Amino acid sequence: MILGMVILVSLILGVLIFSYNSMVRQQNIRAHHELIGEVAGMLAMTGVGLFAEKIDSSVNSIIMTMAPVLLSSVPTHIHDFGRIFPSNMRSNAKRFRSSSGAAFTSHR
Repeated sequence: MILGMVILVSLILGVLIFSYNSMVRQQNIRAHHELIGEVAGMLAMTGVGLFAEKIDSSVNSIIMTMAPVLLSSVPTHIHDFGRIFPSNMRSNAKRFRSSSGAAFTSHR
């Protein structure tokens, strides 16, 4: 009789421990998946921020290397355009002038 009670209590404790272990394992898996989602979201936001920062800094560096005059000053006189536009561009622009001598005409 006592042996039967000990076996019955052991079986009940075994079932309770197994079910508790199963429940804790499922909660750990769910928490792990949520953490992976949060980390992926943080990495995506950080990546977008770094990408935007790189685009912002690279545009300025490209302009500074290719045409630093554009960021340094605004030409005020017609003679200042010689610094910005090379002579071959000025000579090519003369070909596109209309017969009246205006550089740009509207065709309406």
